[in-house]
Amino acid sequence: MGAYFIGKNFGKHKLSSFSSAAGAASPKKTVEGAVGGLAACTLFSVLGAYVMQWPLWAFTGTLY
Repeated sequence: MGAYFIGKNFGKHKLSSFSSAAGAASPKKTVEGAVGGLAACTLFSVLGAYVMQWPLWAFTGTLY
């Protein structure tokens, strides 16, 4: 969902300009959407690790 919302609202640079395979799979993908998806996944992983009280939650949440 993070990739969709960031890409839809802020996406300017097509991912196909960096990777022809990405453009062939889905021509509307953007670099901003890819970065937004990665950031959203990292944020929710760290938040989940914090809620579940994992030891070293900031580090383990980022890795998993």
